[in-house]
Amino acid sequence: MVKEFAFNAAEKRRGSGPRELFSVLKTLQSSAEYFRENPSRVYWVTDSQNVYYFLKKGSCNEEIQKDVLRIKELEMEYRIQVVPIWKPRETQIIVAADEGSKAYLSTDEWSMDNGTFKKVVNYLGLKPTVDGFATSMNTKCEKYFSKYPQVGSSGLNFFAQKLDPMETYWICPPASQVAQAVQHMLQQEGRIIAYVSFPEWKSSNFWPVMVRGEVFASFVCAAFYSKPNFRKFNAAPSAFEGKTTFRMITVIVNTGGYINTIPYTK
Repeated sequence: MVKEFAFNAAEKRRGSGPRELFSVLKTLQSSAEYFRENPSRVYWVTDSQNVYYFLKKGSCNEEIQKDVLRIKELEMEYRIQVVPIWKPRETQIIVAADEGSKAYLSTDEWSMDNGTFKKVVNYLGLKPTVDGFATSMNTKCEKYFSKYPQVGSSGLNFFAQKLDPMETYWICPPASQVAQAVQHMLQQEGRIIAYVSFPEWKSSNFWPVMVRGEVFASFVCAAFYSKPNFRKFNAAPSAFEGKTTFRMITVIVNTGGYINTIPYTK
């Protein structure tokens, strides 16, 4: 499987054409084992005529030509051929790629550390099988739904999915989407079981959905409190970065009519 990668600060400052050409090189370098085991043609679809001509004819610019020559060396080493295909920006595959690139500017590209995740699961006792808000880099489950098109994703957009009563979902969405995520589960046919993890922010719009006075909402059947170490996957500023001062509350939601008397621990 082709691996994902991220540009560093210096690489991000390159022009759009040279940066996309460099992404071709990074793709080949980051997934050497895959390409060696799968010699074939690699079709690179781009809306940049510059990138198309760089890959077809090279460049008079010394820095750009260095990347072109390194790509050609890797083609020979892996026994592959990179075939550029130019398409207009309105082409569906280009639109999808543009959507994916927005992840690098998003403040929602973070994840709970694996140690805390394991403590939550061990304490609450259910094994999650589908991560509802994830990427290939931070998913907690083998199956996951991603916001943007990704290799390995089981579906795009949690809110567009028909949820399966046979699965147990791990739901750790952006804080702005906690209430919407719970509402989506409550609207499904059949009983849905899910972990829902959210910050202890009492002024947020999701709070009265999850906590009703002194107890949790009626669909909550267990709860765990933690202060995780959050890992970010881009350079965008976020409240979910490193060790935070606020607690995260992870509950098990059962949409099948469970009535609880679990007090909210203040």
